[in-house]
Amino acid sequence: MKMFVLPQDSRALMTKAGQIMKSYNPIACIAIEGDRVIMIEDIPANEEKTKFYRLEYRSNPQGTEAEAFLLYNPFGDNPFSFEESHLREDGWLCLAKGNKWPLEFVIQRARFWCHCYTYLRQHGLEALRRIVPEWG
Repeated sequence: MKMFVLPQDSRALMTKAGQIMKSYNPIACIAIEGDRVIMIEDIPANEEKTKFYRLEYRSNPQGTEAEAFLLYNPFGDNPFSFEESHLREDGWLCLAKGNKWPLEFVIQRARFWCHCYTYLRQHGLEALRRIVPEWG
């Protein structure tokens, strides 16, 4: 996957959501699309940092209602069901019960999802459930 930097949207950087994202990742791409702040970051999928997930966060400007999407999966297609992977076909990540979460929670859980999904692909579902019982 080719890495690149996009110009920042200064309006997005002034929102509470933009500020939250910058506190987690100062090089994240941040823009405004309609009434949502869109933030994109790459998360390493291995210790060597040669494979990356690309995550997109969509939030209201206040950072109080957000969701996460997987834009790029370094493992290719997802062979698991939604119940097993917590990944919908459109890339939406199921991070917890409900669907309205604060941005900080979404960032933390999406990053945790990346680590869990890597473990799932490398060791299988039962092995993951032994170390992360709430995976379901």
